[in-house]
Amino acid sequence: MAKEATKIRRVKATEAKVVKKPAKKATDKKSPRKINLPKPNFKKIQAPEWLRAVGRFFAKFLGPVFGPVGRYIKGSFGELKQTKWPSRKYAWILTLAVIMFSVLFAALILGIDQLFDLVVKNVLLRS
Repeated sequence: MAKEATKIRRVKATEAKVVKKPAKKATDKKSPRKINLPKPNFKKIQAPEWLRAVGRFFAKFLGPVFGPVGRYIKGSFGELKQTKWPSRKYAWILTLAVIMFSVLFAALILGIDQLFDLVVKNVLLRS
């Protein structure tokens, strides 16, 4: 049998067809699994004047004496000036989320502990 000749054809980039996918339409439907939490309303709080005076005291008089401790305290007060706190409602939502997670995790650990207790009593101690 004679071998059939294989034809090789080069494809140039200009010959290739570009298939564009249609753009996804923006839908107004929200995902049913998404939880709509209120957006955090952060408020910048100014430190009271007496607290600023304490910071200036530490920076001026105790800074050279204690060195790194004074710089740490001065830097801490600087960071507190930049802090933005969440609103009361958002803080409660986050607090409740932490409490719920803690209760569920405690229940999980309790269940696993009971399972191990059952295994040890029934399997290992009967041998």
